[in-house]
Amino acid sequence: MKGWALLLAVWPAIALAEPFSFKEFKLDATREEMMAARPGMRCQDGPLPVADHTCSLVYETIAGKEVQLLSVTFYDDHASIIRLLIQHSDFNNVVDALTERYGKPHSSETAQYANQLGAKFDRRTVRWLGDRSRIEAREYGGRIDRSVIEFIMNDSIEKFRVRRDRARSGAAKDL
Repeated sequence: MKGWALLLAVWPAIALAEPFSFKEFKLDATREEMMAARPGMRCQDGPLPVADHTCSLVYETIAGKEVQLLSVTFYDDHASIIRLLIQHSDFNNVVDALTERYGKPHSSETAQYANQLGAKFDRRTVRWLGDRSRIEAREYGGRIDRSVIEFIMNDSIEKFRVRRDRARSGAAKDL
């Protein structure tokens, strides 16, 4: 009986230590594991300036809503970012489903977003945090008709910055 009590006491910590996942798309999975889970993915081999590989899938759903594009970014041959583009009209339904699955978000912020014509919108960003990864759901993901849901390894942003800066510093050599 004591064993069960101990397991239940540490279970939340164990669950948070595992990276977030979306269906069979698991953060920190190798490219080979990801391709075996979803053979229909198309990959662009690297090295790319800011990633080792990127893979995409055209048809997928989240919370019963159509995903316009799913892409996976790999650093050091491990899935670091899973990005889903969805219709803006589906944003609240997807956030509700993420809340049901992962619990109350750690933060929810609203900021004004202006498009190129000067129209202003309230843009909400909702975050769930884990020990090694996080989920970010952003309204108006670059366009007013779509939103972005990202499953992100915590170290991937730093890896992106290092590679981006390396690519920028090499650009002067190409003049």
